[in-house]
Amino acid sequence: MTSTTELKQQQDQFWNGEMGETWVAAQDLIEVLLQPFEALLVEEAVNARPKAVLDVGCGNGPTTRALSHALGSEVACTGIDLSGPMIENAKARAQAEGLSIDFIRDDASEYVFGRQTFDFVTSRFGAMFFAEPKKAFANLRRAALPGARLRMIVWGSPEANDFMTLAPKVAAQHLPSLPPTDPHAPGPFSLSNPSRVSTVFSAAGWAGIQTEALTVPCGFPASELDHFVEKLAPTGHDLAAYDPQTANTVSAAIREAFNAYIEGDDVRFDAHVLLVRARAN
Repeated sequence: MTSTTELKQQQDQFWNGEMGETWVAAQDLIEVLLQPFEALLVEEAVNARPKAVLDVGCGNGPTTRALSHALGSEVACTGIDLSGPMIENAKARAQAEGLSIDFIRDDASEYVFGRQTFDFVTSRFGAMFFAEPKKAFANLRRAALPGARLRMIVWGSPEANDFMTLAPKVAAQHLPSLPPTDPHAPGPFSLSNPSRVSTVFSAAGWAGIQTEALTVPCGFPASELDHFVEKLAPTGHDLAAYDPQTANTVSAAIREAFNAYIEGDDVRFDAHVLLVRARAN
């Protein structure tokens, strides 16, 4: 079994290595793909009328910037992410847009925030990668004012998200005897079970926990599909570890499978997600 320390090291290496640079380079595609979820969180924030917002796992900062634009300069916005490349990019993008946002490069499960600082805590697919979720959300609870609202979007069940699980499913057909994956390990679907969400958040000091299942139409230009498959589609396997012929065969099969989602000039699919709502005790 992989230790907590090893899981943290893996996440740090992953997001500060090639993948961090990849997400910076692909930021325009990612923002088009995930914009519908950004809009949902901005609406939640506007309705909450916060004074200080924390965006967890902010990445390149699109949601943080959207929140700052929507809420106005009188609302303090902060973004935190483990990825150095993405945080530096987020800072540059915010500065170019004339926004005053505090971006922090650190692990949100361990960073010492000002105690009881934020009255709104949010995340767009950035909260599923903690090695110790209860510890992480307890740390976020300490950073939240009593009564603060939490609004996070996480992926729903992998079974419901065919588009997001297509690559590993196809890869598994060509790579037999792969070890089973731990559904609770850091990854896109670690918080996909509403029961686990309730257990983790309750143990971390949050109350009024609700998970609303949403089906959200998503898409991006079909001209970007090769780029998405090559750089962003999670295979669940390190194809570089295999011989070139096997790796090429698997890659070609994955790319072919994604053709099923092309509709005219676009790639279209439905994303099944959970909108998590909670408040600080």
